[in-house]
Amino acid sequence: MYVQPDVCNGCGYCVVNCPFGVIERNPDDGRAFKCTFCYDRQRDGLSPACATACPTESIKFGEIEELREEARERIANLRDKGFDDVHIYDPVDSSVGGIHAFFITRGDPKSYNLPPNPDVPTVHLRKAWTSAGLAALCMVAGAFLAFGKGRD
Repeated sequence: MYVQPDVCNGCGYCVVNCPFGVIERNPDDGRAFKCTFCYDRQRDGLSPACATACPTESIKFGEIEELREEARERIANLRDKGFDDVHIYDPVDSSVGGIHAFFITRGDPKSYNLPPNPDVPTVHLRKAWTSAGLAALCMVAGAFLAFGKGRD
């Protein structure tokens, strides 16, 4: 996701609805921002600065399937060395459908502030609209009861 600063009105809905908590608001103007994976560098055929500058190559950038294969190989290598608690955090089976970024972690992803099963906020809309509809029906029924008793 790319936050367009020229379009952002500072409402903050994206900040509270991001399942990963990566979108923040600029304290000076209130507009949302997040890492753009160096969109301007990618446009010029370059990798993001973090991946280019990382001295340990812990941050990698490239085709997602190639990176997933490399991560699987890395996990197998680490497990061969006795690290049984390594995992790939890549929520492709959740409602977000993958995030085009993933992490090799040791232990529980929650300890890295990664949600175990992230949700796109829209998956909750049906429940929200159902609740709103029931509340509206209760208010209408209450109004009929209140005005109906007044006529008697």
